[in-house]
Amino acid sequence: MLHGLTLLDGDPDVVAIAAYPITVRYLTATLDHMGTAWRDHVPAVAVLRRDGSICFIDFEHDLDALQLERRTRELAQQLSEDCGASYRMMIASEILRQPSFYNRNLIHANRPRWGEADLSVVERSILEQPLPT
Repeated sequence: MLHGLTLLDGDPDVVAIAAYPITVRYLTATLDHMGTAWRDHVPAVAVLRRDGSICFIDFEHDLDALQLERRTRELAQQLSEDCGASYRMMIASEILRQPSFYNRNLIHANRPRWGEADLSVVERSILEQPLPT
């Protein structure tokens, strides 16, 4: 989940991230496939995008993802119908795909911290100073 949050944090289209935002109630087939049942699920995060759309995201391991395909489809359909939001399940191999994960980590690690000067601004101001004559 940490790596997924790092990718979201570096995405310029993401405006806000909320942890465990809501409980989604969705209809699914019973284990014996003879009927239907209501299930509850709490997504790991909700993401507000710059365009105003909302996406709910879960982070899973690769092996779990294969078992959870039906749940992913059902949650995506329920969220789309109920509130016009989208749903994604991010798996480890997708999150750690190179070079995007390395690049995002590099950007995240070297961003200016609160109260620190942005070196690019300092460098630019030095370069703009007139040379002595």
